[in-house]
Amino acid sequence: MTIAYTAHPLKVLQLTDPHLMASADGALLGVNTRDSLAAVIDEVLRNHGQPDLILATGDLTQDASSEAYRYFGEQLKAFNCPSLWIAGNHDDSDLLASIAAE
Repeated sequence: MTIAYTAHPLKVLQLTDPHLMASADGALLGVNTRDSLAAVIDEVLRNHGQPDLILATGDLTQDASSEAYRYFGEQLKAFNCPSLWIAGNHDDSDLLASIAAE
């Protein structure tokens, strides 16, 4: 096995528990989860730049809907790097894996 070393440390961004829902106005504890994710992404890009890898840990959705997973994937396009998705207890592991692979 060959290991490639880079001139800079690997920058891993962990996004955890966005609890997204199919509905754009979905809220958890009074917070719109899509707005919350957008604010996190803006903060990361503004203050930390592009990561080399995103580790997305569940609960990615609150309702295990394909719409929520697809929305999440669309938002990750703000980053120019691969992502790994890990299901939480509110997620549907099979659905998550199939959409993450798209």
